[in-house]
Amino acid sequence: QRRASQLWYSPIQNENCSGFSDPRPTQALELYDHHSVMANREATMSRWGSIVAVGAIMARTAWTRASGLDPRSFWFDDVYVASLTRLDSLATAVSVPAPAPPGFVGALWISARLVSDPEIALQLIPFLSALLTIPLLAYLVVAVTGNRALGILSAGILALNANSGHYSIFVKPYVPDQLSTLVLLLVAVWVFRKRESSRLVAAALLGVVMVLWSFPSVFLSAALITVATLGTVRRSGSVVMIGWSALWTAVGFGLLLGIEYLFVLSPRANAAHKNAWLDGFVPLESFASFWDFLASSGWGALQGALPSTPYAWLAPSLVAVGLIWLLTRREHRSLAVCLLLFFVAIVVGSALHLYPISGGRPGAPELSRTDLFSYPATILLFTLGIHAF
Repeated sequence: QRRASQLWYSPIQNENCSGFSDPRPTQALELYDHHSVMANREATMSRWGSIVAVGAIMARTAWTRASGLDPRSFWFDDVYVASLTRLDSLATAVSVPAPAPPGFVGALWISARLVSDPEIALQLIPFLSALLTIPLLAYLVVAVTGNRALGILSAGILALNANSGHYSIFVKPYVPDQLSTLVLLLVAVWVFRKRESSRLVAAALLGVVMVLWSFPSVFLSAALITVATLGTVRRSGSVVMIGWSALWTAVGFGLLLGIEYLFVLSPRANAAHKNAWLDGFVPLESFASFWDFLASSGWGALQGALPSTPYAWLAPSLVAVGLIWLLTRREHRSLAVCLLLFFVAIVVGSALHLYPISGGRPGAPELSRTDLFSYPATILLFTLGIHAF
């Protein structure tokens, strides 16, 4: 029996040369640790590489646009808003019915007291806002796709955008509007990723405050709160239930917006200024005029936001593909619906004469400055369209 046992175990002993201990699990573990270390190292290099690339884009953009700072004089409508910073009181400056959000005017007023140069002090707000949009858009794209190369691409597209670059040195709120859109898009991703009542309340409060800084931000914040609230709806048999905390948050959001509009925003209305933007409001006289306006302004907004391609249909097609990609991903479906409602809200707001779209440039909607706030959403969908392939 002892011999038989020795014969039975001897091949194992001879093969392992160390009794019954098998070194293969240890070798596999060491190999796994090696691959894990290499993967972490590659991920770190990729992360820092993308940070350096986006930083280089920001630096080059700042260097190029800096030549437009400190002009000999402002444009007439820039002077109109800039003159508010000469008022002694911040409360007086933000209460004047100017064609700019009170938060933007307040930021200009503060900057004028921190920077000695009178022109640069006021240009810094849109200039720095434009620079901030570059890394935020890159981060948003990476957060949705996980693809750092696409994040760098989106940053480059926004940095090279002619309209964004042009208005980054003017004393106008159009580029800060872009910054507001990006902040709210990041908040939307944050809210939809983990649906908690505290996150929804934070998003609602941010949306209420953001309107004071950016008028068109209400379109995205309203879409975000609506989608997040509807996301709590559950069906149990024939009974439809909704999360009460989300519902009360949405009601509170609507009430606060209404109070803001009645007591803060509406008194700032200027009939002459509104008449100057009549070409930017959706016509409702007939379906033909309504459709023609939407087709012209929508195409112009796409041309203004996206890079030129050899084929005119290519970039808009990628935007549509990007939206479809979002809709087909369960984890991103809420974001897709939010973006759809965002664009619908823009049209509704224009039809109600609350905010013009494709206005100010008759015959050239692609140069419209009032559409700049929608550019980040459009570029996001464009890069998602590329990611889909």
